[in-house]
Amino acid sequence: MSILITFESTHHALAAENLLLDAGLQPDLQPVPRELSSSCGLAIALAASARHAAIHLLQEHSVRYKAIYRVSEGKGNKYEEVLVDERPIN
Repeated sequence: MSILITFESTHHALAAENLLLDAGLQPDLQPVPRELSSSCGLAIALAASARHAAIHLLQEHSVRYKAIYRVSEGKGNKYEEVLVDERPIN
Protein backbone atom coordinates (compact mmCIF):
# COMPACT_ATOMS: atom_id res chain seq x y z
CA MET A 1 0.00 0.00 0.00
CA SER A 2 1.15 3.52 -0.69
CA ILE A 3 0.03 7.09 -0.16
CA LEU A 4 -0.42 9.95 -2.59
CA ILE A 5 0.05 13.58 -1.54
CA THR A 6 -1.57 16.30 -3.65
CA PHE A 7 -0.66 19.98 -3.64
CA GLU A 8 -2.24 23.34 -4.45
CA SER A 9 0.64 24.28 -6.74
CA THR A 10 3.53 22.83 -8.72
CA HIS A 11 5.86 24.96 -6.60
CA HIS A 12 4.75 23.17 -3.41
CA ALA A 13 5.02 19.74 -5.06
CA LEU A 14 8.59 20.40 -6.21
CA ALA A 15 9.59 21.81 -2.81
CA ALA A 16 8.12 18.73 -1.13
CA GLU A 17 9.93 16.40 -3.52
CA ASN A 18 13.30 18.01 -2.71
CA LEU A 19 12.62 17.92 1.02
CA LEU A 20 11.54 14.27 0.98
CA LEU A 21 14.47 13.26 -1.24
CA ASP A 22 16.90 14.91 1.17
CA ALA A 23 15.29 12.91 3.99
CA GLY A 24 15.74 9.65 2.05
CA LEU A 25 12.01 8.93 1.75
CA GLN A 26 12.06 8.14 -2.00
CA PRO A 27 9.19 10.30 -3.29
CA ASP A 28 7.78 9.55 -6.74
CA LEU A 29 6.64 12.77 -8.43
CA GLN A 30 3.77 12.09 -10.83
CA PRO A 31 0.72 13.75 -12.40
CA VAL A 32 -2.38 13.89 -10.22
CA PRO A 33 -4.67 11.03 -11.31
CA ARG A 34 -7.77 12.14 -13.24
CA GLU A 35 -9.93 10.38 -10.64
CA LEU A 36 -8.80 12.99 -8.10
CA SER A 37 -8.66 16.19 -10.14
CA SER A 38 -9.51 17.32 -13.63
CA SER A 39 -6.92 20.08 -13.46
CA CYS A 40 -3.27 19.59 -14.22
CA GLY A 41 -1.06 19.15 -11.21
CA LEU A 42 1.63 17.12 -9.54
CA ALA A 43 1.40 14.64 -6.70
CA ILE A 44 3.92 12.61 -4.74
CA ALA A 45 3.58 8.89 -4.16
CA LEU A 46 5.34 7.37 -1.14
CA ALA A 47 5.37 4.12 0.77
CA ALA A 48 2.58 4.13 3.36
CA SER A 49 5.20 3.58 6.06
CA ALA A 50 6.66 7.03 5.26
CA ARG A 51 3.37 8.89 5.82
CA HIS A 52 4.02 10.24 9.33
CA ALA A 53 7.62 11.23 8.58
CA ALA A 54 6.52 12.99 5.39
CA ILE A 55 3.73 14.91 7.13
CA HIS A 56 6.11 15.95 9.90
CA LEU A 57 8.71 17.21 7.41
CA LEU A 58 6.18 19.09 5.29
CA GLN A 59 4.67 20.80 8.32
CA GLU A 60 8.05 21.55 9.89
CA HIS A 61 9.19 23.27 6.67
CA SER A 62 5.82 24.97 5.97
CA VAL A 63 5.25 23.12 2.69
CA ARG A 64 1.48 23.07 2.24
CA TYR A 65 -0.29 20.08 0.78
CA LYS A 66 -3.89 19.73 -0.34
CA ALA A 67 -4.75 16.15 0.60
CA ILE A 68 -3.26 12.75 1.36
CA TYR A 69 -4.81 9.59 -0.05
CA ARG A 70 -4.34 5.95 0.83
CA VAL A 71 -3.83 4.08 -2.44
CA SER A 72 -5.16 0.54 -2.75
CA GLU A 73 -3.28 -0.93 -5.65
CA GLY A 74 -4.60 -3.61 -7.92
CA LYS A 75 -6.71 -3.67 -11.05
CA GLY A 76 -7.15 0.10 -11.17
CA ASN A 77 -5.96 2.07 -8.18
CA LYS A 78 -8.50 3.15 -5.56
CA TYR A 79 -7.96 6.34 -3.57
CA GLU A 80 -9.24 7.01 -0.05
CA GLU A 81 -8.69 10.45 1.50
CA VAL A 82 -7.01 10.31 4.88
CA LEU A 83 -6.01 13.98 5.23
CA VAL A 84 -7.43 17.11 3.64
CA ASP A 85 -5.90 20.55 4.13
CA GLU A 86 -3.68 19.09 6.85
CA ARG A 87 -6.64 17.80 8.91
CA PRO A 88 -7.30 14.08 9.50
CA ILE A 89 -10.51 12.56 8.18
CA ASN A 90 -12.21 10.38 10.77
